This record gives sequence, structure tokens and C-alpha cells, in this order.
Amino acid sequence: MIQPFILRRLKTDKNIISDLPDKLEMNSYTTLSNKQVVLYKQLIKKIEEKLRDSEGIERKGLFYPVL
Repeated sequence: MIQPFILRRLKTDKNIISDLPDKLEMNSYTTLSNKQVVLYKQLIKKIEEKLRDSEGIERKGLFYPVL
């Protein structure tokens, strides 16, 4: 139903690759503010406690921190 409105292009398509500009990457580094450092440390402490208190499959299921 939506096929007439979708145009899918692949980078491997010879017609498309010549139209794409070169990829530019720029790395920027920054430091955390004092407040962010405190919050980060609190979060790490909560994660460590949760990991310490859980076992087996529950521990393996921990992927996101409990806030």
C-alpha cells in the first residue's frame, strides 16, 4: 500500500555511491560537571548494590540500572 511512496537506496548501488559525500567524523571530548560526577557516582553505587543483592537469572537480567 505504501510502496509507491517509499524509495529505498543502498550504499552499494553504483548510482548512489557517487552522489554521497565523504564521511566526516569529529571527536569532541568534555568533562562532567561536579553535580554530574556526584550523580554518576550515586548511580554506580546503586548498580553495585543491585548486582550484589541479586543472583542467578535475575542478576543476568540486569541491564539497565534501577533508578
